[in-house]
Amino acid sequence: MSEPLNYRNAKFPDPRASSPDPVAAPPHARAAIPLDFDLLLTRSPDHAAVGAIVAALQRQKIPFFRTDDPTQPNRPAELYIHAADKERAMQIAAGVFVRRRKIKAMPPVEVPQDRPSTVISAGPLDLWTQ
Repeated sequence: MSEPLNYRNAKFPDPRASSPDPVAAPPHARAAIPLDFDLLLTRSPDHAAVGAIVAALQRQKIPFFRTDDPTQPNRPAELYIHAADKERAMQIAAGVFVRRRKIKAMPPVEVPQDRPSTVISAGPLDLWTQ
């Protein structure tokens, strides 16, 4: 007689497994920060802002090290730089954060919803306009 397939999943572990408790995965460790990068430029949960700073630092050829902390709820990203590049990097980061704050402060654009569409008859084709 045939036996039913015994699929393993999280709800029903494999009864034939040697240990009843599955081994928990170790927590994800953060990457080690190289000794060359001794100054924290920014720690922010705004990954778009950190990405913009990274792009600007790359354009200016300023070396940096980026690390993310997955154990924190908002997962802040950190950027480390050389102490010699502090002044230029601080200006770049401040400029990015100021521009993002200005853009976020702008009111959203409202699109009118009550404007009906009209149909213009142009012979065999009907053209839709708004």
